[in-house]
Amino acid sequence: MEDDEQGYDVNRFVGEVREDLLCSVCQDVPKDPRLCQNKDHIFCLAHISRHLHENSHTCPVCRDPLTPETLRRPTGFLKNYLEDLKIKCDHHDRGCPDVVRLEDLQRHVDQCGFEPVMCGNEGCGTEVNKSDKENHENFFCQFRIVKCRDCKNSKARENGIKASQDEIKASQAGMKASQDELKACQDEIKASQDEIKASQDEIKASQDELKASQDEIKASQDESK
Repeated sequence: MEDDEQGYDVNRFVGEVREDLLCSVCQDVPKDPRLCQNKDHIFCLAHISRHLHENSHTCPVCRDPLTPETLRRPTGFLKNYLEDLKIKCDHHDRGCPDVVRLEDLQRHVDQCGFEPVMCGNEGCGTEVNKSDKENHENFFCQFRIVKCRDCKNSKARENGIKASQDEIKASQAGMKASQDELKACQDEIKASQDEIKASQDEIKASQDELKASQDEIKASQDESK
C-alpha cells in the first residue's frame, strides 16, 4: 500500500495511463487531484499543499501565482478520465483479485476481505486476512479458547496448555537435577581414581626403596665374602 500522501503507483492500473495526467511532483496518478490556476498542471493535494506552505505561492511547473485558495478540482473530461481508471485493490499483494474504478477504490478497500487484521485471541498477535479472522480465531489459532465437552469449562484448553507447560518445566527441572547428580558422581569417581593413583605411586615408591635396601644388603654380603 502507498503512503497516505503518495499518489497511486501507475503499475497498479490496468491499461495505459496518460503521462501528462500524472502528478507533477511524484509522477504517480494523483490522489485527491488539484490543478494550478491557469495551465492545468496537476498535482496530488498533499504534495502541492506542502509546496505552497514550504516554498512559495507559485506553481512548481509554470511558476504562475498559486495559493491554496486558487487550486482547482478537475472537472469535465479530466475528472471522468481519472475516476474511470481501473486500479488493483490496495490488498492485491495479499491476494485480492479485484480491479475497480478509481472512484470506487476506497469503498472497496473498506469492505475488502483481504484487509490485514490481528487475531483477537489473547496472546496470539497473528496477522490474518479480515475474511479469515473468524475461522482462524475459532479453529486454527493455538491460543483459541474451546469448551470442554464434559464440564463445559471454557477454560479447559487454556488450563490444559498451562498444565502441559508446567509438566515440561518440571521435566526440565528433573533433567537438570539428574545431570547435576551425574556430574557429582563423575567428580567423586575422578577423586577416587586420583586417590588410587596416589596410593599406587606411594606403593611403587616403597617398593623402589625396599629394592634399593635389598641391593645394599646383597652388596654388603658380597664384600664380606
